[in-house]
Amino acid sequence: MSQGENLINIPFKLSCLSEQTRKRLHGSPDFREIWFDKVCHAVHYVMESILKCSCANTEENNIQINDAKITSSNGVKNIEEEINFGVKRPSLAEEKAEASSAKRAKTDTIEAPLYQGEVTWHFAVWSRVWIGRRKVRRQLRYRTNESDSGDCTVISSLETEGKVTEAILQQQEENGDKSSPLITFKFDAFLVGGNEDTRTLIRVAPIQECTLFIEFFHFLESFVPKMVEKCIEKSDEMI
Repeated sequence: MSQGENLINIPFKLSCLSEQTRKRLHGSPDFREIWFDKVCHAVHYVMESILKCSCANTEENNIQINDAKITSSNGVKNIEEEINFGVKRPSLAEEKAEASSAKRAKTDTIEAPLYQGEVTWHFAVWSRVWIGRRKVRRQLRYRTNESDSGDCTVISSLETEGKVTEAILQQQEENGDKSSPLITFKFDAFLVGGNEDTRTLIRVAPIQECTLFIEFFHFLESFVPKMVEKCIEKSDEMI
């Protein structure tokens, strides 16, 4: 690591894990790798499903793979077509339909990849989804205050943030040219520390220089760790 890098820090927190996962990790010689895998799945979910970023590909140990298009058979990964950042961003309605179909297909046929070593994602964000989130969140909570009273806090938090992004995209969809991304950037995730201070660091760097990048990074710096923690809590609850 060098000075001046833009880093997101995600510390290992035993309190975020279910009792079942804690037992699995206890005494395991590779507990750090198991936890890193959970973090990487959560990071991808936060960026693609909550912030609605496009993910073109993933590089794992210098091998380029498409994160959303992987099938696994006896540990062998098959590579399919990559997403093209140059293609115009689909409308929100098209995106919802595709996401729903992809989610069903993924649940039925795709085993999640095991992330190991250093993992790199290439992302694109198409709108300023970090602007005005607090105001939109407050509006959504006001509208659904009564119906949300019995919901699980963790699930509600993730769903709320996804709805906040959708509301911002709807507001911004009528304005501006969406034929090209606002910012293209990459995440490099890797493990640091020993058994007592395990952390995942994510190095964030623009693929193309953009004046908005630093502003966006400062948002990600706090948002991603919080949402990753919520994702891990939620995924453990569903085991």
